[in-house]
Amino acid sequence: MLAPKYVMDALRSVGLKRSEVRVRTERKLSGSTVVGYGDTHITLLCPIDRQLALAPELAKYFTVVRYFIDSVPMGGLHVSLGEPCFIEKHVYSERKTHDQK
Repeated sequence: MLAPKYVMDALRSVGLKRSEVRVRTERKLSGSTVVGYGDTHITLLCPIDRQLALAPELAKYFTVVRYFIDSVPMGGLHVSLGEPCFIEKHVYSERKTHDQK
């Protein structure tokens, strides 16, 4: 797994610019003193078509998830620190017909 301090280097090597990504790491505080760090959140700010084009490269460094609801792709990618891989998650909603209550 990639260390949080190297996240931006990996994103740059994929081809993303600093203006196309937001990286935030939570700080754990005791009073006003930093005692550790929490999860790192990666938000891609670039257009969805660019995200999808970069998905194979991103999957070399990060866990990349693409969501589908009822087989329809929903939005962009979810990128997180973890085992490098590409996952497609399919979610199916229960559809009720007009005669079901």
